[in-house]
This record gives sequence, structure tokens and C-alpha cells, in this order.
Amino acid sequence: MFDARIFPLNLKDAEVILHREHAVCKGDYLISDKIYESKDPKQTLDKIFLRLRLVPKNIWRERPVVVALKNTELKKVGKQSKINVKQEFDTEAEAQEFIDKNYSNEFQFSFEFNRKGWQYFLGEDGIDLEDIEGHYSIEFKSKTEEGLQKLLDLFGVKPEEVIKGPSVVAVKEFLKK
Repeated sequence: MFDARIFPLNLKDAEVILHREHAVCKGDYLISDKIYESKDPKQTLDKIFLRLRLVPKNIWRERPVVVALKNTELKKVGKQSKINVKQEFDTEAEAQEFIDKNYSNEFQFSFEFNRKGWQYFLGEDGIDLEDIEGHYSIEFKSKTEEGLQKLLDLFGVKPEEVIKGPSVVAVKEFLKK
């Protein structure tokens, strides 16, 4: 999956486009992410991270707690995330035990954040409108780079508006402020 994220001033413009294009709303969700950074200083957050995700309001066919090890590959537009490990759990305690047992030598807790989102689809392409700790965000997702570019064009997104790398890097920066 190829994706690109922007941090617009509002979500209203995107909502108008979604309505005009007859996008299908899958529903709204709540997520809390705990991010773990590599202890290896060469493996920075923009390259690899471990995430413990709690999903108190879930619209996906997943259990409510997910641990994922993600690598990021930058593309001409946006990025492609590769999930090397994805393990689902029923409780945070089970997930934390899994992390402690398998990753405590390699990763350390860095920060956490919450988001509320609304997921839409235009055909097979996804658009997530989100409020991340008071900052508006839109994530565009497509199976192809061409599809991603078409989405960005449809929403009038300029290349310089797309964040470089994974969203956790941008979120960590605005949480510092």
C-alpha cells in the first residue's frame, strides 16, 4: 500500500470533495498509539519503529490491540510502509508482554498519542480524515503510486504539502511544541 499524509488547516474542504465524489464512509474510529524507537542510533524513527496500537473504537477486522514493526520506504510521492511483524492481542498487557519478551533489547518506548478518525473509500482507494492530538490530518492510500497521485490531484494536494516519511515523525515533532 502506498500512502501520503498532509496536515491541513481544516477537514471541511476534504469533506466537500468526498461528498461530491460519493465516497463511501466506512465509519469512525479511535486509536491510541505507543511508539517505540530503535536503540540503534542508525535506525532512526523515519526508517523503522515498533508500534503498540490500542483501538477502543474499531471498524476493522482486527483484535483491539495490535503490535506492528514497520519500515518506511520513501517514494516519489508519499511512502510505502512495510509491516515486518503484525501481532494481534485482546489486551494491552498481552501486547506489552510480547514486546518485552521479543523486542526490549532492540526498542525502547518513545512517546504516545491519540487520534480520532473517519475512514472513506473511493473505489479501492482510502482516505482517512483524522484529528491527531488537536492537529488535523488526511491520509491518502492506494495500491499503486499512480492511484495515490490521482487521489492527491483530486484533493488538490501540492507535493510540498505531503510530509516526508512516516507520520509518527511529524507527530513527535508537534507534540514537542
